[in-house]
Amino acid sequence: MRQGFRYRGVLGTDCGSTLPARLRQAGLEVVSRKGWLVVRWAPRFTRDYVRDLLACFASVAPGYALPDADRAYWRELKQRPDRLLDDPDFCYREFCRT
Repeated sequence: MRQGFRYRGVLGTDCGSTLPARLRQAGLEVVSRKGWLVVRWAPRFTRDYVRDLLACFASVAPGYALPDADRAYWRELKQRPDRLLDDPDFCYREFCRT
């Protein structure tokens, strides 16, 4: 999936795992990594960010070989992202590693 995003020019939160290699290719020799987990439960304060992220994923989903049920899910999510965001148990997680 990452290659598909890279092809479309979208790296977003996933670019962290490729950053050390990119820095080495640019000539840097000392590159270290660290990571942290970000968890947002019913992200009231980051709602717009998560909505935009879901919209981005939904917009590229048709370009992937997904089962019909997954395609339908992403199509509906694109039309009604608040349905997912309004769920009090919704949790968005991302692991950032640089």
